[in-house]
Amino acid sequence: MPARLATLDAEGYPDITPLWYLLADGAFVMTSVAGRPHLRHLARDRRAQVCVDIESGCAVEGQRANTMVRGRGRAEVFPDSGGVWTRRITLRYIPGDQGRLQADRRAAMDRYVIRLPPERLIALGTPPSSWPQ
Repeated sequence: MPARLATLDAEGYPDITPLWYLLADGAFVMTSVAGRPHLRHLARDRRAQVCVDIESGCAVEGQRANTMVRGRGRAEVFPDSGGVWTRRITLRYIPGDQGRLQADRRAAMDRYVIRLPPERLIALGTPPSSWPQ
């Protein structure tokens, strides 16, 4: 379940990018490869929004249960020195030996951390037990 990061392009239109994330110290934390458009957008305008949502697989009376968290604020972007954040995030999504291999491969890339401490946070629904911590 990725987060969807919304940034503003040069013309002011929203640009949405799915990224793996984790929550740390009250902020959404993601990493991305250098040169990606959303990093250029954030270099120009730090305003951003993140949305994470899940739906139940079962519909009840035509409705599917939905849980959503949205946070908006001003993103901080900085190099992922030593790939620390990339490793943490990758291991959240891919556990075990395979995760460690992927984490090492991804951490070797020129990556940047996107940290979004929300100035405004909206949560709807009841988080199921599978909701990430």
